[in-house]
Amino acid sequence: MYPLSVYENSSEYSSGVIPAFQEVALQQSWKHLPLFRPLELKDETTLLIIDTGQLNDGAGPDFLNAQLLIDGELLLGDVECHLKSRDWYYHGHDNDKKYHRVILHVVVEDNDGPDFPTLILSPVHTPCFAQRKITSSILYNFALVRLRQKSKRFERIKKNHLGLTAYDFGLIEVLVNGPYKKSLLTKLAMEFGFESWPLSLNNWNGSQKSFQAVDRLYLKIQHLFLELITQPMETDTWGNVQKRLTCLTISMPLINEYYLNIWVPRLPIPIESKIEIWQNLKVARHYGIEGKLIHLGILDKIQNAAEQQGSLYFYQRYCRNNHCQDCPLVGYKESITRKIIE
Repeated sequence: MYPLSVYENSSEYSSGVIPAFQEVALQQSWKHLPLFRPLELKDETTLLIIDTGQLNDGAGPDFLNAQLLIDGELLLGDVECHLKSRDWYYHGHDNDKKYHRVILHVVVEDNDGPDFPTLILSPVHTPCFAQRKITSSILYNFALVRLRQKSKRFERIKKNHLGLTAYDFGLIEVLVNGPYKKSLLTKLAMEFGFESWPLSLNNWNGSQKSFQAVDRLYLKIQHLFLELITQPMETDTWGNVQKRLTCLTISMPLINEYYLNIWVPRLPIPIESKIEIWQNLKVARHYGIEGKLIHLGILDKIQNAAEQQGSLYFYQRYCRNNHCQDCPLVGYKESITRKIIE
């Protein structure tokens, strides 16, 4: 969830933020509320969110085609977000046909707004309602799942015309991060005669870089790829591999990440031994997800690399897409959910 109090001060609004920025944060607050959580509206009726709706980039309400259950009644329509409820009239929505399908008004401050269902969100709203912490056993089990996924991913690597292995392709991947990762690796693969990058590629998030920086990065991985073709990474002892990576001017944080994400999953040892290695490793780098889970109040602290990998899997599976009804911290689905599905 996005705090609504992180922007600049404005004397007009008691929450102390510039309206334009705050309304975007309010929209994000609504978008990231967990589904099927009982919420109390202004008139003390109960709201259950089935679907928050689709964010509207054009004219009209902020969210279209939401599905809500208000006091047991299923409603289909739109949702409008305002800092103050009276902004409904200031913006002329009462006389605008585009807003006639609005079924819920989401506001920060309630003052002389329209007389229909209204949800008041506090300036800082925590979306998690589990009231439980992620246990070490949950992190361990999810770390095992993530480790199996990483190990299986390398099974796609077969003999190729360059004689490269998963260790080589994995090393290149470690050096590239951000939203341009997929395009750079695809370009590199095609340049060296592959139809596509041999490992499955997802879209990555990350900070944007200038075109010049991206070009420099491509030249770097291109040079490294040529080096690996000449002398592929061998299944030598990790100490010798680490020395070679250092000679290739790869930084220690990236070497540690390579060991965590590429080397250990590929080791020919039982998975229990692999996870034990992860448990004895410090966190290679922070992804920011741990902080989000801590902010939600469901995680205390990450102790090692295995717990970090488990927390990444937990967030991606449950929190990122608001799959709260399936979350192991909740442990059940609301009975009303089953009724709606039926």
